[in-house]
Amino acid sequence: MTNPLRGEVLVELAGEEYKARLNIDAIMNLEQQLGMGIVKLMMNMSEANVRITDLVAILVAALRGGGNDVKDAEVKAIVTKAGLMQTTQVVSELLAAVVSSSDDSSEDSESAKKKED
Repeated sequence: MTNPLRGEVLVELAGEEYKARLNIDAIMNLEQQLGMGIVKLMMNMSEANVRITDLVAILVAALRGGGNDVKDAEVKAIVTKAGLMQTTQVVSELLAAVVSSSDDSSEDSESAKKKED
């Protein structure tokens, strides 16, 4: 069962369902890895200006954040099987969940507090 208040989303790719979540640490890592902020990434998605590399990176982070033990190669195989249209739609849903999530988990907040100290 997913918790939308934590940004958890149940996604379907290539006939399989996965719980996915992008927490603050994953978002920060994606921003660093992709060389752009999350808002810019969402804008690029809305303008159909996104690379497959971006889609795979977001899915890897989101699937791992949802508790799935997946490797990059496995996610690439899922994307290949699902196709670009379904993959792009799922990534868009994940990014929408990030901005609509009103409650970041307490574990993420505690982690951030410890890093500040």
